[in-house]
Amino acid sequence: IRDQAPVYDKHLKGYRPMRAADCVLLYRNATHARTYAEAIRSTGLSVRIEEGQSFFARPEIRDLMAICRLMAYPNDIQSAFHVLKSPVMNLDEPSLLNLLRDQKASEREADERVTDFVTPLFEALGDAAEPFNTFYRNRHAQRPSIGLEAFLKDAGALSKYLSAFGPDEGPLAAANVQKFLELVLDTDANGHLSWMEVLAQLEGREKEKAVSLSTVSDDAVQLMTIHKAKGLEWPLVVLCGTGEEWERDDLYWAKLKDSSLGTGLSYIGLRSELPMADPHFYALTRNLTEEALRENHRLLYVALTRAQFELIITGFQKKEKEESYFHGLLRQTAETLGFAKAEEDDRCLILTARDEMPDAQLRPREIKQTLNLNQFKSRPPQNEAVKILAPARLLGDKGSAYGTGSGSGLTLPYPTEAGTYIHKALEQSMKGLEFSGELYWQSLRRHHPKNDFMQAFQTIDDEKEKILNSLPWKAMSEGVLALEAELPIAYLKDKVLVRGVIDLLVQKAPGEWLIVDYKTSWDALTVTNLVQLCYEKNYDKQLALYKEGVARLYPDCKVSSAVFFTAQQELVFLDV
Repeated sequence: IRDQAPVYDKHLKGYRPMRAADCVLLYRNATHARTYAEAIRSTGLSVRIEEGQSFFARPEIRDLMAICRLMAYPNDIQSAFHVLKSPVMNLDEPSLLNLLRDQKASEREADERVTDFVTPLFEALGDAAEPFNTFYRNRHAQRPSIGLEAFLKDAGALSKYLSAFGPDEGPLAAANVQKFLELVLDTDANGHLSWMEVLAQLEGREKEKAVSLSTVSDDAVQLMTIHKAKGLEWPLVVLCGTGEEWERDDLYWAKLKDSSLGTGLSYIGLRSELPMADPHFYALTRNLTEEALRENHRLLYVALTRAQFELIITGFQKKEKEESYFHGLLRQTAETLGFAKAEEDDRCLILTARDEMPDAQLRPREIKQTLNLNQFKSRPPQNEAVKILAPARLLGDKGSAYGTGSGSGLTLPYPTEAGTYIHKALEQSMKGLEFSGELYWQSLRRHHPKNDFMQAFQTIDDEKEKILNSLPWKAMSEGVLALEAELPIAYLKDKVLVRGVIDLLVQKAPGEWLIVDYKTSWDALTVTNLVQLCYEKNYDKQLALYKEGVARLYPDCKVSSAVFFTAQQELVFLDV
């Protein structure tokens, strides 16, 4: 972050300096999350831990719940103590305990049973209990939300939490206090005007776990477990806690439920005393070990594939050990991904790899126009509005270098990225703009091995050149009067909303439009009759819906349809 390492931003379509929000720290469990957070904060960066505490588990929220509980149950001395010790009142706990002992002693001397411990405690504290004492005595004089907000304001609660929790946690605590006040106000609005009703509503929300923590700053390094990171990606990922083997067995417990073997026993004892002679117990422990190993492999895969550009793997071992199966797997994975080993220490598990990104100035945001279905009736399309993107239907492959297809085995390497690349190249060609192919291909790489991914570039670029130099493409791109690419359409058909994106809409003669739908699948190479394939794949029905949408945009024009198979460089016209 300090070096302002370049990060490709797909929204800006260019490089920008790395920010804290681009970084995530992943771990298998959150045992040391606070330690990691403190270490990162010591460098001056903001940190946000994404799990481990719910809204009602936060200390400031527990303080506020204690206030509400005391208002609902005025003799709750524990809640009174909780509030008096909190940052809001900040009274010394030993002094409070001494006052309570004196109160108990007076009760014994008077031989009377006292039911109200809170009021005498406030009286003994005097001004030290203000403004809490005044709020307590007048708790029924106004609505709960108004009274609570006035008390927190008089006590300076927000500034006290900011001071007590520091520059990072303080703003979060203050934001959570504000959110709690909104919850109390919401109960007021629903007619719950007594403290008993307010407390019942809040405790219900706590059981539902329906309230999330407040967000203070989006520009913060995120800390989370690997499980929570599933489906997410970051430019920089740090995987920590790999010093100890993940597949290490628990020395004391072995238990398992299995659909075929039934329920296993729990065992407490030394590993050497495990009753392995029992076949049933042996089968259970073997299944448990195998399932744990599979789960660790899944977790490792998730962790290693969250990084878009940079990945750091780190861990710590208390003493030197022989390389385990897990560490061997980790090193093999790192070497496959092109990581550089640390030379200064053979036992060092910090392996880093970084792409050499070209220097590029920040590109301005592209102007996006809002589609109005009526705007094309009075004026022709504008070339500067042309924009071709990879259609969502092409994004089927998520990580393999070669897609599965339909069994033909014919496909481009990295078909998802290849389809996106070809579409972008066709866009630039239609617009008559220069296309920096290698730079754009590099920007499409996510978690693929760098060397393999870049080696595939020439194959895909050659395929792009074949398409651009083919006779059907040249004939289609010459003599164009107007065009729209990646044109979104939406209209009602028999009370059903039809939505879609047309790859290319070309006007080559006044009053005549041609719809062109790209098909990048190589499976069609094994087919001799492309027209028949179009009808088998229901491409005609797709184009018929497109045609009806275009006909509504241009009611007085002739509209025809065609499919352009990029692998064959064939343009197939369909009568729809």
